[in-house]
Amino acid sequence: MALVQGHVTPGYRVSIVSRAEIDPEELRGFIGHKGEPWVGDMMDRWNDLGYDEYNLTGLVHKVVMDYDHPGPPELVAHTWIGMDGDTGLVGHVYTHPQHRGRGLATSLLHTLLEVFFKERGGRFLVLATGNPNAANLYKQLGFYPLSDDPEAKQVMARGVHPGFDPQRAFLGTVNRRTIHVSFEHEYYTNNGGMCVVEPIRRQHIGGCMLLLNTPGGPSPPKLPGLGVETGLEAESAILKSILAHNAGEMVCAVAVDPSNRRIHAIGCKRTGGPGDEVRSKAEVYAAASCSSASDMLFNWIQERVVMVNQGAVSYTHLTLPTKRIV
Repeated sequence: MALVQGHVTPGYRVSIVSRAEIDPEELRGFIGHKGEPWVGDMMDRWNDLGYDEYNLTGLVHKVVMDYDHPGPPELVAHTWIGMDGDTGLVGHVYTHPQHRGRGLATSLLHTLLEVFFKERGGRFLVLATGNPNAANLYKQLGFYPLSDDPEAKQVMARGVHPGFDPQRAFLGTVNRRTIHVSFEHEYYTNNGGMCVVEPIRRQHIGGCMLLLNTPGGPSPPKLPGLGVETGLEAESAILKSILAHNAGEMVCAVAVDPSNRRIHAIGCKRTGGPGDEVRSKAEVYAAASCSSASDMLFNWIQERVVMVNQGAVSYTHLTLPTKRIV
C-alpha cells in the first residue's frame, strides 16, 4: 500500500511509495530519456536497501475506470526528493506528454512537499531546472531563484525562516515566507564549529548544491576540479564526482554538521601514483562563514590522497565516514 495518497484529477492516483512498491524496470523505462548519469543515479539509489530512509518517491498512475474491462494502472508522472537531515533535493519531475495540462505535477509536488516539511522534519529544498515553464511552477510553490540570470539554467530553493512553523511550509502560496537570496546566515546557524568529514555520497547532493549556489560566496570558478564554475553545474558535477570517487580516481569529501546534516564545505583532489600528490593541492569550496570546516577538509583530503597514492590504505577504506570532529 502506498505511504500517502494525494488529491488529483479524477481518473488518476497520486501516491508516495516505498522502495518495495517501485518497479525498477518500469521506472528505468519512464525516466530513461534523461540519460546518464541521472538514470544510473536513480537505479543505484533503488539498489540501496536503506532507500526509504533518504528518498521520497511520488508517482501518478492513470487508473482504468472501466470496471467491465479493468486494466493495470499506467505510470504517467514521477517526482522524487532525496533527503539528508533537514535538506532535500527535488528531481526527476516528469509527466508523460499525453497527460500534461491536468495539474498532475502540481498535485504530486504539493503532496511531496507536505510529507517533506510536515512529516520528515525538512526545512530546506533545492532544485535545478532549465525549463522556464517548470521554473514558473516552482515559483508558485514557493521556490526562489538563486541566480540573477533569468535566461540561464536556474538553481532554485525554498525553506523555513527561523521562528516560522515548518509544518506549514508546504502550503506554498498560503505561507509565502520562504528562503531568500541571503539565506546563508539562517542555513549555517548553530554549528558551533562542529563538523565531521565524510566521503561524498548521493545523500550529500542537495546540501552541496545549496552550498555551491550560496549568493555572495567566493567568485567563480568554484570547484574547477569537479567542473563547477558558477554553481549551476553542481548537480551533474557532483554525480560524476561520486562515480570518480567510487572508482578510485579522486578523493572527494564534505564537511557536514552531524546535528542537522548541513554541508559546510566540499573538496576534491585527484589520486595517482606515489609522489603525484605534490603536483597539485586539494580544492575546497566553503561558505564564507565556515573557514574552520574548509581548513579541516583541505587537510583531510591532502592526507588521504597521500595515503592512497603510496598504498598505505586501500581505497575502499575511504568510502567509510571518518569520526574526526573539530
